[in-house]
Amino acid sequence: MVAVIKAWAYILATLLGGCVSLPENGPLVGNIQLKDITWKDTVAKSVWIDTDAACSGKTLILDPDDCWAILYAIKSPYLDILGISSVHGNTTSSTAIKSIQDVFSNTNTSGGSPVELIAHKGANKKYSQISDKKLNEAVMALAQKLTHEKVTIIALGPLTNIALLIDWRPELVANIESIVVVGGQRTTGPLRPIGSILGFRDLNIRKDLEAFKRVLDADIPITLLPFEIAQKLTISPSDLKYLASSDMGARWVAKRSRRWGFFWRLTTDVRGFHPFDLMAVSFTADPSQFNCKPAVGNLIKSHGFSRRVELLVKLKETGNIEYCLDVKKGFKANVLNTLTRQEVTRNLLP
Repeated sequence: MVAVIKAWAYILATLLGGCVSLPENGPLVGNIQLKDITWKDTVAKSVWIDTDAACSGKTLILDPDDCWAILYAIKSPYLDILGISSVHGNTTSSTAIKSIQDVFSNTNTSGGSPVELIAHKGANKKYSQISDKKLNEAVMALAQKLTHEKVTIIALGPLTNIALLIDWRPELVANIESIVVVGGQRTTGPLRPIGSILGFRDLNIRKDLEAFKRVLDADIPITLLPFEIAQKLTISPSDLKYLASSDMGARWVAKRSRRWGFFWRLTTDVRGFHPFDLMAVSFTADPSQFNCKPAVGNLIKSHGFSRRVELLVKLKETGNIEYCLDVKKGFKANVLNTLTRQEVTRNLLP
């Protein structure tokens, strides 16, 4: 009976398209009054985004997570994007560049012109596979920014570019304010959304373990936004319709999220999808919305036949890592408010 009620609620939410969200997804979308939002008067945080964005390309199912994160960064008044780069991971570095460029070209400033930013091409293979640790455009551009100021790096993919930077210019580590990483887990084994049978691995860590180890050994402040906290936010079909009605940028990313949402519906019991990478950008913009604790992170072999290496985290007061566990009440409303914000006025050109 409960399943039948949930099914009808899902159908109703889809038909009404933006007027309602399921209760489990947080505040009702139709109750958000953008004109009543008061943004805090604060200095924007200088950030560099390193991403394996995969919302463009010819694959049947596009992964829009990174692209929602990029759009959030553009819209947030609390972030000053100093640069953005691509890295291998969910896709090739070249496809990631195309995805980044597509998000920017489809997002307008308040004046009506497209947001502009040069996307720097980064590593297209693992840290250990790069002969003589050859530099790429992304690493050199990031180094140039770090030479002049402190920067928070938001790592939405493997940490290959960051590891290469540390090898090339170790003196610049002092100017890395922190690295916000999408990854980490407190239990071994696959990460499973509700209803998922097979689950998936902690891919941003696993796709370049040596790079993560290099960064971890560099003693840089690291904050982990794991799958555990990604489950606290669900973007439902009605949320997508609401976001698509706000402006061109959100409409473009929402369109590329439909098959992704359908894929989640087929493989899990989640009515929508959890936007992993969006959590990292949201945290960087406003850490006060998150409950995070110190922890210790170690790369260990998991149990079972595969014996895969995973980043296992244990909460500990004297830990070397910050691990985010939960979000504050009203978090989803804040996310939707930011994604639908119209006042994009900053010059994002380097």
